[in-house]
Amino acid sequence: MIPEGLVLLTSLAFGVAAIQLAARKVLVQELAAVEVLARVDVLCLDKTGTLTTGELVLEGTEAIGDVPTELAEIALAAFGADDTGNATSGILSTGFRSDRFRVERRIPFSSATKYSGLVMRVADEESAWVLGAPERVLAGHEEALRRATSIASTGRRTLALARAIDPLPHGTHVPLDDVRVQPALLVVLGETLRPEAPETLGYFGEQAVRVVVMSGDNPVTVEAVARALNMEGEAVDASTLETDDDLAAALERSSIFGRVSPEQKRTAVGLLQRQGRTVAMTGDGVNDAMAIKDANLGIAMGTATAATKAVSRLVLLDNRFDRLPDVLASGRRVIANVERVSNIFLAKTVYGILLALFSAVVLWPFPFLPRQLTLVSTLAIGIPSFFLALAPNKRIYTPGVLSRILRYSIPSGVIAGLTAVVAYAPLHRSIPLHEARSVTTVALFCVSLWILCVLTRPLTTWRWFLLGGVATAFVLVCVIPGAASFFEMHLSLDTALLWGIAVGAVGAAGIELFYRFARRRGLVFDRV
Repeated sequence: MIPEGLVLLTSLAFGVAAIQLAARKVLVQELAAVEVLARVDVLCLDKTGTLTTGELVLEGTEAIGDVPTELAEIALAAFGADDTGNATSGILSTGFRSDRFRVERRIPFSSATKYSGLVMRVADEESAWVLGAPERVLAGHEEALRRATSIASTGRRTLALARAIDPLPHGTHVPLDDVRVQPALLVVLGETLRPEAPETLGYFGEQAVRVVVMSGDNPVTVEAVARALNMEGEAVDASTLETDDDLAAALERSSIFGRVSPEQKRTAVGLLQRQGRTVAMTGDGVNDAMAIKDANLGIAMGTATAATKAVSRLVLLDNRFDRLPDVLASGRRVIANVERVSNIFLAKTVYGILLALFSAVVLWPFPFLPRQLTLVSTLAIGIPSFFLALAPNKRIYTPGVLSRILRYSIPSGVIAGLTAVVAYAPLHRSIPLHEARSVTTVALFCVSLWILCVLTRPLTTWRWFLLGGVATAFVLVCVIPGAASFFEMHLSLDTALLWGIAVGAVGAAGIELFYRFARRRGLVFDRV
């Protein structure tokens, strides 16, 4: 029921797409991911490392309290001396150095509480410090928080350093609600937008793919970056969204989110999927792994953690965000071409079944020899489909591929089958059987060639050559004695041949009329 040639060409198209993507430094870890590429209509992105280069630069500090600056900078050096810290610790280690402190206790950074802490001793004085998101660390200090927000609105990242008045909590996920702090410094970090990001986001907009930015940074910073990339809408502070319903409502009104937790990223992917959307998720941190795993298409950056790469279907080996348009285009080309050649192959399956059933019911000799069907299949289906399956195709994916194929290929196959029956019916008893079969083969080739003709549209130069080439090959098979003898094509310029050509022309006209009807109904597309 499913032609082996169609299975072969589909696998070949997927494999070629994977090879072409690999040449562009995109690793396809699952061949089926190529098919998902075509259906993606929501792309969830992180800001840092995706829209920006991910290389943070320490731009400076700004005092926001009465804490001695020298002591505050020693505290920053202590935060930077954490060997198990994140990228921020690495930046602080290059900007602040001191050998005057001894760390007594550390509280690692948590994405839930958005701060890290430590207790250090300088000489005989012990002090406790917290470093993290200004809205968490500076809660209750409105003037300092306004200054941090003002800096964040320029697209730069801000961290707040404060000295703890009360003892720091024990544990890694305990908020600072009951800890009084004294503001000390704002740490200002700059990051550079990827130069290709505006063009890439513009491409996704043209391709009807919604882009959702989900970042753990300050919503004000995320919104500033998004506006620089011509994204519209206000940023939502995901930390204020308490329930899944709140997050679902936020996704309806905005595509820019800040302070998003890993759990919220995973929940957002599920909410979008329940809306019938096909979601691609990019990320590089271990916290992104679950969201990437749940997404229809997980995309990991080349610098991602091993766990994130393991659950992703694609890996951008060179961390280049501008590879994603190639990824999307490859998937859409494969699916559009597979849909096109499926119509050709399944039309043959339909008329083959009909002819077999008809011959069995009326007890006629079958209208073709196997080698005659091979001739038609090779020239009107096999060889052209190979080129069509790998041809460029920029058509936007439209849901309902299988239903469209069936609704188009079944009527086309019925027309081709009826053409063969009408051509064969008056001949199989009036002329020798081998001649009747030869004429019927000519009629079937005419209608099969027109099925190919309408499905290759628009007819560019190379497609005209393709159609002309297979038509010429069929004529040569019929007129060259050795080829005609092998394929049992016994033809002569007589009334029977004219009858076969005329019936084939009528069948081709029927294909043309049905194609125009199907195109208006959206069953076939001729945009490439």
